[in-house]
Amino acid sequence: MFINHNIKHLVKTKFRNRSAFADEFGITPTAVAKYEKNLALPRLDLVVKIADRFELSLSEIVLSDITLLDKNKKANKSTKKESELIAEKDRRIKELTETIEYQRNLIDKLLPANSRTG
Repeated sequence: MFINHNIKHLVKTKFRNRSAFADEFGITPTAVAKYEKNLALPRLDLVVKIADRFELSLSEIVLSDITLLDKNKKANKSTKKESELIAEKDRRIKELTETIEYQRNLIDKLLPANSRTG
């Protein structure tokens, strides 16, 4: 189980200190310290609140190392952003290509073929 590790990670990365975490969830800083040190387990209703607050499933908060999930989310966000940038670049290239084609067609209509030598 990773619940103690995950609570410690959340306190460290999302809150100023144990007291801020404790205030958020209506528990004592002493209880948080016990959870972090694996001296006690939080009640299920508290685990549900923590999971909901951080948009985690119960299995993620209890059975997974969320530090790895955070890294994967960051990597996925980066990959998604890169994909969005590539799609935008492709869209602009397509627009430019269509504009050039339109201008070529206009020139062909406006200028007779024999007047465009060279």
